[in-house]
Amino acid sequence: MAVCSFAGNTDMYGLGIRIGFYLQWFAVDLASWLAPSEVNTIRLTVSIFIAATFLALIIQVSLNVSNLQVVEVYIILLLTFGYYLFFVPLYTWRLLVGYDPALDPFRFPHVWPGRVYSALNFLLLVAVASFQLWFWFARVPQLNGQSCQEYGFFFAKIRMNKKGFEVLNIVFYFLLLSSCAIVLSMTVLLRAGLMVEKRTPRLRRTHVESLQKLRSACNVAVASTIIAATELTIKWNKIRGVNSLNSAGQTIPLLIGIAAILRIVYVFLFHGPPRPYQDGHDGSRSTEDDMYDGPFGPRPTSMTAFPAPREPARRSRRSTSAPITVGVTAIPTPGRV
Repeated sequence: MAVCSFAGNTDMYGLGIRIGFYLQWFAVDLASWLAPSEVNTIRLTVSIFIAATFLALIIQVSLNVSNLQVVEVYIILLLTFGYYLFFVPLYTWRLLVGYDPALDPFRFPHVWPGRVYSALNFLLLVAVASFQLWFWFARVPQLNGQSCQEYGFFFAKIRMNKKGFEVLNIVFYFLLLSSCAIVLSMTVLLRAGLMVEKRTPRLRRTHVESLQKLRSACNVAVASTIIAATELTIKWNKIRGVNSLNSAGQTIPLLIGIAAILRIVYVFLFHGPPRPYQDGHDGSRSTEDDMYDGPFGPRPTSMTAFPAPREPARRSRRSTSAPITVGVTAIPTPGRV
């Protein structure tokens, strides 16, 4: 069956927009190692890119569901959801090591992203994942009535409406949303002081650095895979007119991505290389050379960790209540790179 060749929507996924996304993805990891002070700014920029593109997608679909071809929506979702796919290999690693805190890359970020940013990023993740479910349930099956084929990516060229491919994506996004619900429930229990977890042990800096390198390697591998998926999907479906830089809509995101990379290089060259680890919200750093207690000192490292209620210093002799466990719970945190 012939491929559904057509002229693409450059305002949604033109060359400049795509390169802008790609550069921002790599910039987050590059800044983590070379210019930690720039990490949160780049994270925010990436989230704005995602939110703006996703909002435009929602508007296009709400005005007329046929404004975009099925494969066009698929490409846009690769760009908006690709940033969150970084968590897939890391959560897989967590399962393989049995959630051992000493082997968890999430507990040792270079830069703490902040609870407000993480909460907003979590909401964006849920919104995009929910749209993905609608897309695979309602939009993709419409290809069955077409006289031509549209192709997606699963480490090879695959028909978008192939039943196994549809089911795989539906199951994946259903499990993802279920995980988000579990994370939210755990956060509520944590704030109520009903859940505690063992403290993160003191680790040698070489061990922590290995975990951070593992996380960065996973991020680079996932970003490279998403880039390949996006560009190959455009090529396989013979989409025309989306590989030029002939408008401000293409050059603006492109230049923002380039500026992010240049800013990182500038900070590294003219402000000196960063010290090995960042230990606090304010950018203060540890002075110890051999051991690492986590980004916030000896407490477990987790962006959404809240202290459990502490036992009073002096308890009344008449009290019959059991001591309250002192601890912190660390849960999977959406939005951290």
